[in-house]
Amino acid sequence: TATFNYIVDRYELLRNYKNNSSVFAEIDKVISEIQSNSDLQITEFSITGYASPEGGFEHNRKLAENRANSLANYLVTKFGVARNKFTVQSFGEDWDGLRKAIEVSTLIDRQSVLNIIDKVSNPDARDAELLKLSNGDIYKALLNNYYPLLRRTEYIIAYVVRAFNVEEARKIIKTNPKLLSLNEMYLVAESYPPNSKEFKEVFDIAVR
Repeated sequence: TATFNYIVDRYELLRNYKNNSSVFAEIDKVISEIQSNSDLQITEFSITGYASPEGGFEHNRKLAENRANSLANYLVTKFGVARNKFTVQSFGEDWDGLRKAIEVSTLIDRQSVLNIIDKVSNPDARDAELLKLSNGDIYKALLNNYYPLLRRTEYIIAYVVRAFNVEEARKIIKTNPKLLSLNEMYLVAESYPPNSKEFKEVFDIAVR
């Protein structure tokens, strides 16, 4: 999983914005490894877009959807991943994420912010209530320090590795042991004489 960041009210996926460069490098590495390894098969590929709460609720829902699609479009263009492989969804304004951040913060009027989130059911009405706190200073703090982290797209990619027989596993444990299950490693160990050097090496790899 990883998180891409976005400029306020924008959905373009910018490589050089905040820590996006390192996130791009990680997802490129993951997809390349999966595509180049015939032993792997993708079982789930979900992309979810989020927005910060300022602005209209419906506008932000669409904005978050566009952010999710921006990542999907990148993967289609760069890696040729079929568009129907993705589950793309929008969670819109991430009030849950904001609440968790405020809950552990040292923000002045922290409890007042939490009360507004919890007790004002209309998301658009929450903005007006937040603006009333400390002559707008609290809202400015939210905009500058908390909202940017909520503008993001997350992806989850899950895959399975095919089963290997013992002979295959004896080779793979030396080159790419993370492809093996612990059970497969155990079977490899059992294929060597007990207490032999190879037997001990397999269990050492399994532990690490």
